[in-house]
Amino acid sequence: MRIETKRLIIRDFRKDDFNDAFEYLSDTSVMKYLEPTFTFSQTKKFILKYGIDEKVIFAVEEKYLGKVIGHIIFHKFNKPLEYELGWVFNLKYHRKGYAKEASLALFEYGFNKLNLESIIAETVSNNKKSIATILSLGMKINDSYKENLPIWIITKNDYKNLKY
Repeated sequence: MRIETKRLIIRDFRKDDFNDAFEYLSDTSVMKYLEPTFTFSQTKKFILKYGIDEKVIFAVEEKYLGKVIGHIIFHKFNKPLEYELGWVFNLKYHRKGYAKEASLALFEYGFNKLNLESIIAETVSNNKKSIATILSLGMKINDSYKENLPIWIITKNDYKNLKY
């Protein structure tokens, strides 16, 4: 995958991204709502498995810096035409609108190129900043899923009717 926005390139991970990924995956502030911080070895294994082999996470590169500042989770979820969307960004690049910019690009790609019916996001209830981003994207809480985390959803029809 390769999607460009005004400031970002969302692309497949490469082996030369390990150092940039380790920078944020080893940060306790970044990983607070996810899992324990990663060692460099764990970062390599994670990127190789999920970013290069399975392609369920994608590098988010800041265009003008040429640096990976985070990654996007984007893969099939429970239904054939439903994907999960999520993000993890280096703390230095929080609060700059990158998650929303990348998500809107993936809405466009998912609904118009992959012909998805819905896109979901999930996070823990106390991750207030991510929830604020999820809500700003027009996603709505959905109680019909039997998951351990709260789920928000946007359908193709909802997306078509939103004005960002």
